[in-house]
Amino acid sequence: ACPCALGLATPTAVMVGCGVAAKQGVLFKGGASLQVAQGVTVCVMDKTGTLTHSDFSVSDVNLIPDANHDNAFSTDQILALVAAAEQGSEHPLGCSLRDHALETLTADGQAPPRLEVEDFVAVAGHGVRCKIRDAAVAGGKWQAVEVGNRHLVTSSNEGKQRLASVNAIVESMEHDGKVVVFVTVEGTLVAFVSLVTQLRDDAVDVVRELRARDIKVVMLTGDSRLTANAFARRLGLGDESDEGTRVVSEATPDRKLATIAAFQQEGHVVAFVGDGINDAPALAQADLGIAVGAGTDVAMDAADVVLVQSLLMGICFAIDVSRATIYRIKINLALSFLYNLISVPYAAGVFYPLTHVALPPAAAAFSMAFSSVL
Repeated sequence: ACPCALGLATPTAVMVGCGVAAKQGVLFKGGASLQVAQGVTVCVMDKTGTLTHSDFSVSDVNLIPDANHDNAFSTDQILALVAAAEQGSEHPLGCSLRDHALETLTADGQAPPRLEVEDFVAVAGHGVRCKIRDAAVAGGKWQAVEVGNRHLVTSSNEGKQRLASVNAIVESMEHDGKVVVFVTVEGTLVAFVSLVTQLRDDAVDVVRELRARDIKVVMLTGDSRLTANAFARRLGLGDESDEGTRVVSEATPDRKLATIAAFQQEGHVVAFVGDGINDAPALAQADLGIAVGAGTDVAMDAADVVLVQSLLMGICFAIDVSRATIYRIKINLALSFLYNLISVPYAAGVFYPLTHVALPPAAAAFSMAFSSVL
């Protein structure tokens, strides 16, 4: 017999487990992540690009008139400003807005307006701000433009008042699950754009299956409370206001970190599933970071597990493989320990005074090899 079987029990099972998962498009970056997955008790999931598709379609472009009921900008001018402001954005919302604006502006074969952009800033969890001017006008005036959620564009009393004038319309859109993006020029709220996206085909199934495995599911999103609740109901999570429901709306990257840390302080093993650049800190903070393969490279680098095929059911498969692997490791260790507990003393002649039977060298060699195979 040979105690090396004890040393082979764990790495062999880990290698097989990682291999089985890889064949199904689930890549574990190491044995440590495979071990952690079996103990997950809370699965925190980003909404945009994870539970939903990353592409949005623009539903409406709404202009906000001034006190004289006049519109300072036309729809095309708003789209041109949005396209320019979002040209440096990597967020799915920003990319969808930019693509729609350029497609609309060039629908008649004309080139979009040439606008110059400077001082571009991406405000994490809120939107973008920059300065824009018409490149075709010599000495044109720079205009401060903001495109983002209500927290970004209502920093002034005027912005709050103009938002209040259209708030009923905005809330109606959000109640239907639409994401509303606001546009300000020189601090004045001039328009809002509504966008729609759909849940991934297996989003509802993965929530149900995770719960069946006694894992609490939490949805994090930077969307407004009404939009978040609309998607939560579709997923079967209820409203954010319901007792025991785990829906966190208007979540900035810092709030995502705080939410994960709070669960960890309660003693939970937390998995976080995300896809975007903003999700990278949360992926690193979680006990198990899971990145969707269609997401950004930054997210995949920060994650412990990558869903290559971007199928959410891969989360359940990863947990199942991990649990089966750990169970197999325990069996392997138990069998190896028991085998060696009997065979090693026997080969050493400990039982010879009792049995008067010595283990032949050939049998000892076979026993040593068999212990590793076992």
